[in-house]
Amino acid sequence: SYMSANEDRTDEILKTTPPPTENNTQNKTTPSQTENDSQNKTTLSTENHSQNKTTPLTENDSQNKTTPSTENELQNNTTDTIQSPSVIPSGDVIDISGNGGVIKKIIKEGIPNTKPMEGAEVCLHYVGKFVDGKVFDSSRERGRPLKFQLGLEQVIKGWDQCVATMNTGEVVTLTCQPQYAYGSEGCPPDIPPNSTVIFEEMELVSFKKPIETTDERVEECARIKNEGNAFFKEGNYTEASRFYQKAMDVWKFVFPREDEDKKKMQDAQLPVLLNLAACQLKLKDYKGAWLSCEKSLDIDVKNVKAIFRRGQSFIGQGEFEKGKQDLITAIKLDPKNKELRKALDDLKQQEEDFKQKQQALYSKMGSMFG
Repeated sequence: SYMSANEDRTDEILKTTPPPTENNTQNKTTPSQTENDSQNKTTLSTENHSQNKTTPLTENDSQNKTTPSTENELQNNTTDTIQSPSVIPSGDVIDISGNGGVIKKIIKEGIPNTKPMEGAEVCLHYVGKFVDGKVFDSSRERGRPLKFQLGLEQVIKGWDQCVATMNTGEVVTLTCQPQYAYGSEGCPPDIPPNSTVIFEEMELVSFKKPIETTDERVEECARIKNEGNAFFKEGNYTEASRFYQKAMDVWKFVFPREDEDKKKMQDAQLPVLLNLAACQLKLKDYKGAWLSCEKSLDIDVKNVKAIFRRGQSFIGQGEFEKGKQDLITAIKLDPKNKELRKALDDLKQQEEDFKQKQQALYSKMGSMFG
């Protein structure tokens, strides 16, 4: 989706992590099943999520190029001079950005003094259009509003700026020039580069105050993870991955001072990371799986699933020896695990097949030049 990569427009998308810089140098693969943690006892959300990739959520996931990103170039150009677009709706308008880049027209006043604060989970309806009137995304058509956390760059820049000025119940028409929308790259295949976009019937339905305590974060993380688990069971690994990333975002910029709170955070994060790695393996995002496993091992260095899945990520990248070492290590930690032993046997067969292909290739090359 445009609001979030590979995501449903009904929920905010989680941002992916930067390239691996973890202390562990090896990647972990994840088993196909999701973690059934005792911590995740919250009920599943009953919202149905579509895979429309036109929502305004952004994601820095290196895999998904279809969602609008809040790239540095979009963030650093707020002072650039922008000509007011000729497509601005008629009537009184508010220039939120101060340079014509983000234009808001109030259609309906909201409840006074009910603006959301940074970090709040906001719930919005909208109809996204190009300047020619073509609709590229609509929460109203889906019948479900979009949720995201305000001010955390989970959506395009124009959205963060506009929603911060809206009261609950307010309805506006929002016009965003490319620097505040999907930028010079657009959001292929649906949004062309350098597109000015208009969001009509954009309504702030409600918002929830930011999560503050560790226990609240644990509960919210578990709730979002369970939603991801539901998608995983359906085989929708893209959506499941998005929800697991979203669950990890609950802990963004959180650095517990107390050992007890740190343990609560890590206990909540570990099953999410393991499940995320499982999705990434299914999606053949082997580097992403490696990173998720590395983070898991930072929490629990002897976690068998993390070691096993990291081994699978190595194998997926053709690094058979590293993969074999991880599988052997996992078997030593859990010698009765049949899945691990089968994976090792399969790897040996893969290595043999690879060697035969290499020999055939060299033989063919030799005959060509012999």
